[in-house]
Amino acid sequence: AQRAAILKLGAFLAKSDQVIVLYTNEYLKKLWTVYEVASFLVLHPVDRMKVVPVTHAIVFVFGTLIFYIFNIGIVFVTTWKLGVLVYPIAFVCGWGAMYVLRTWARDRILIQSRLSEFDVHECICFLEADRPVVYGNIATLMKASRAVHRHASEDEALGAFNALVQSILPNAFDRALGQRYFQFKHYLFFGLCANGAAALDHTCSEIARDEVPRKVLGTFLFNYFVAASMGPLTIMSMEVLTSRFLHLQGWREAVYIFFVFLFGNITPLVLVLECVSALAEEVVDSNWALAAMLLINAVFFTLTAVVGSGRGGCCMRAP
Repeated sequence: AQRAAILKLGAFLAKSDQVIVLYTNEYLKKLWTVYEVASFLVLHPVDRMKVVPVTHAIVFVFGTLIFYIFNIGIVFVTTWKLGVLVYPIAFVCGWGAMYVLRTWARDRILIQSRLSEFDVHECICFLEADRPVVYGNIATLMKASRAVHRHASEDEALGAFNALVQSILPNAFDRALGQRYFQFKHYLFFGLCANGAAALDHTCSEIARDEVPRKVLGTFLFNYFVAASMGPLTIMSMEVLTSRFLHLQGWREAVYIFFVFLFGNITPLVLVLECVSALAEEVVDSNWALAAMLLINAVFFTLTAVVGSGRGGCCMRAP
C-alpha cells in the first residue's frame, strides 16, 4: 500500500489545490520533500504554495511572553522609582529579539544557497530502497513536463530536475517567505501585548478619577499610538537593521547589535514618544493638538500597516 501511494504521489499533487510547506532546516536536504514541492510547482502556479517555518510559531509564542514580561518589568521599576533599570531590561529583551532575527536572516541566505546548488544525488532518503522509486517518479515528471525528451535516460531526467529546482525554487521560496518575519497582524499583536494592557489600565484609571473627557481622550490617543504604531514599527525597524552586515561575528557582531539597538531603536523611540506625549498633554486645552494627535495616529498606523504588509513568512502566501 505504501509503495502504491508513492507511485501515485504525482496524481495526488496534480489534484491538490494548495501545498503548505512546514519548513525546517532539514526540509531542503530530503529527497521526498524537494521532489514534492518541485513537482507541485511544475503542475501549479507559485501562488498556491505557502511556506510556514516551524520556528515562527515558537518565536511568536515566546516573543509574546517576553514582551509581556518586559511590560510587567517596566511597571515594577517605575513603581519602585528605579527608572534607571528600564534601559537594561529593554536591552536584554532587544538583544534576544535581534539574535533571533539575525539567525533567521542567515537561514534565508542558506536556503538560497542550498537551492541554487541543489543536487538530487546529495539528498537524504530515509529508506534508501525508496530512492530508485523517487528517481523513477522524477524521470516521469520531467518527461511529462517536456523538460527532457520522452526517450531520455534517467540521468538526463535527474539533471533536468536539478536545473528545475535551481531555477524555480530559490525565487519561489523567497517570494513565499516574504520580506517580513511575520505578518502585520502578528506585529500588531506584539505591540498590543507589550503596551495594550497598561494603556487600558491607564485610561480606565483616569476615567475612575473623573478626569475631564479631553484628558482621557489625549491619554487614550497616546496609548493607542504606542501600542498600535510605535510598538510594531520598532520591531519591524529592528528586523530591517539587524538583517544587515550578517558577515560580522563575535565581538564585532555584539558591537553592531549594541549600536543598532541604542541609536536605531531606543533613541528614536524615546524621542518620538516624548514629543507625542507632550502633544497629548495639550489635547485638554487645544483643538489643534487634538487634530494633530488624530492625524499622527492615522498616519503612523497606516505606515505600520504598509510596512508590515511586506508579506511575512508565517503562513504567508506567495505573491
